[in-house]
Amino acid sequence: MTPVFNIFVCIVAPMLLTLFILKDGARRFNLFFIIGMAIALSASFINPLLTKLTHYGSLDTAIYTAPISEEILKALPILMYVLIFKPEKNNIIVAALAIGVGFATLENCTYITAYSNAELLFAVLRGFASGIMHAVNTAVVGFGMCNAYDKKLDAIFTFGLLGTVITYHSIYNMLVTAPTNIKHIGWVMPMLTATVITFIRQREYIIWMIKRMLRIKNENTFKIINESETEGFNNEQENFGDDFGDMYDGTTDDIMPKR
Repeated sequence: MTPVFNIFVCIVAPMLLTLFILKDGARRFNLFFIIGMAIALSASFINPLLTKLTHYGSLDTAIYTAPISEEILKALPILMYVLIFKPEKNNIIVAALAIGVGFATLENCTYITAYSNAELLFAVLRGFASGIMHAVNTAVVGFGMCNAYDKKLDAIFTFGLLGTVITYHSIYNMLVTAPTNIKHIGWVMPMLTATVITFIRQREYIIWMIKRMLRIKNENTFKIINESETEGFNNEQENFGDDFGDMYDGTTDDIMPKR
């Protein structure tokens, strides 16, 4: 057996047991995570075959053919899930994320095994960048499939998103395999993309939080100002009382007769 198959078995075996323990969303996530790993396992056999058929080198395969095969393979189980079960929109996106994370997990394990002498920084960058890239790409396709089974326009839109993520995947592979420092752009690109998508999806909540923070800050500022103004007013009243008392004490002898 190949190392990638052994890694697959070691990770999937305990996760299969969780399917009998967990319920609902957690079970669904683990199931699609395993499916994502199975897709990565199949891609590890398909990509070398495409290399032989196209007569490409390993670098050209990573840039031109691997993104096509991998993104299509990841999209197929989501399509089946949508067509058969017609789940809710949120469940589709969660399933797509789980497939992407599962795919990236096995792929990263394979790379780390092949480059066992690599530095820890490479493992960290590879883990975050590849994991986020696969998760985001699959989630984007899943988003397009949310209503694709009953609307033709959404089906066309989904194919457009699939082409977009294939191109994005190809650019990512091209950057991270570059021999120059441009590869650092590739490492950062998925993280920036995820940040932008998260902001777009959660923009109302983020804007609400910002407004809330600003309102609290303004309220605290006004509270400080009001407290300082009140303290100043009290000081003025005390000073006025002292002055008025002194003035009154000085005039009593003239006004009131002495006994």
